Amino acid sequence: MQDAIDLQNAEIARLLQQQFEVEDKINRKLIPQTEEQDFKTLIAVVFAALVGFVVLGFFYIAHLDEIVRQAIFSGESGIQFITLFSLVIAIILFGITGILEDKELAALLGGISGYILGRGTAEPRTPAGSGTAGSGTAGSGTA
Repeated sequence: MQDAIDLQNAEIARLLQQQFEVEDKINRKLIPQTEEQDFKTLIAVVFAALVGFVVLGFFYIAHLDEIVRQAIFSGESGIQFITLFSLVIAIILFGITGILEDKELAALLGGISGYILGRGTAEPRTPAGSGTAGSGTAGSGTA
């Protein structure tokens, strides 16, 4: 009888050791994913705080000065700034979390950069009829 109990105890000890080894292997496999997920969460929270800080700062500065408020909100520049800023932050977050890959990130950020730089360096257009280049030359001498 005692021999049967000793065999059962030895079998239980072997199974517990095997369970410990399997759990240890599972934990080692999951730790990199857990650390990566913690990093992604931290970055998402930091970026969300930065976006909130910039947007609130933007409106706070506009609230302080009437001239600044009129300059920002008289045209589309204020809304464009907030929209573009939010888009860039969202694209960066999508890249960090792995939703977007390298090629998609490059295309989106390149397109936004081209849009911003294109608007910033565009030559101002003169109203029709008041400019010197090309006025009065269209159709002259053919009729």
